[in-house]
Amino acid sequence: MRSTTRLAWSAFAAVLFVGTIQAPASADPAPVGSDSGYVIVEQDGAGVVSVPDTSLETAKEKEAWLAERDQGLQTSATTLKSNGSKSVSGGYLNVVGSSSLTSGCGVFSCWRKFGSNWGDFSWIGSGNISTIQGSLKWWLSGVNVSFSLPAGAGFSAAGSGIVWEPAALNNAWHEHLDYSAKVQLNATIVNNAYFTAQGDFLKGGTWYHVQGD
Repeated sequence: MRSTTRLAWSAFAAVLFVGTIQAPASADPAPVGSDSGYVIVEQDGAGVVSVPDTSLETAKEKEAWLAERDQGLQTSATTLKSNGSKSVSGGYLNVVGSSSLTSGCGVFSCWRKFGSNWGDFSWIGSGNISTIQGSLKWWLSGVNVSFSLPAGAGFSAAGSGIVWEPAALNNAWHEHLDYSAKVQLNATIVNNAYFTAQGDFLKGGTWYHVQGD
């Protein structure tokens, strides 16, 4: 999913990565375990795209941030997690995300609702990379799967599921996606429900795809 859409980022990036802009008061809190806030760079209804409010310039600092965040993640039987990483020259690319799941059935069909949806997409290495394109995906296996796309930009149908892919970030090391509204899919029979965080990263002229398991 290498979207050619690009966020109007260049003017903002000059001040963002030297840490001179503070997160607005209305910004969503950082994920559990993170010790810093985020600056919102795009918001469309329940969908928020944000980046850390300060620049972590070394791989060591980024590793520490990642480890602290992961230690704070909470899991339960109704939480779907998605994690993946790929080693590349000079470091590695990391993807992690989470979604809560509730379910029910009516007379003619069943439903699955995904809530508290978020994903982190990170370059753990020196400096920034050219582009980060993160996305979240929800889907069902079953019979007669149906759904309506949520309101807002970046949503598309993908087989028996829904993908949210906001505009890409350029010259960045980290992207955080947060979709607080519920995403609902229906089916006559539901075999299983799935959530994944996935990212495309452009580094040194080469694209890399990392998908959480």
